[in-house]
Amino acid sequence: DGSPLPKYVMMIYFTNTIFSTVGFGEITPQNTYERLYTVVSMFVGVMVFGTMLSEVQTMHLQASQMKRECEDARREVRDYLREVH
Repeated sequence: DGSPLPKYVMMIYFTNTIFSTVGFGEITPQNTYERLYTVVSMFVGVMVFGTMLSEVQTMHLQASQMKRECEDARREVRDYLREVH
């Protein structure tokens, strides 16, 4: 098989294994199709992890904003009560 496809798949597999921090374990793909499946799985895993991380960040920012709004409302009530009394 003189096709360059297996070499390109091996290159993409190697690069994604390193950058996705999956690592090289005892169970490794043995042929081009297994490597392609593994590469796609790594891409999907990275996208899911990135999406989850983004959602956690969004929730944290919303919680911080709500806390700030509550503190502002408490401050306004406190200032109003000081004016009245």
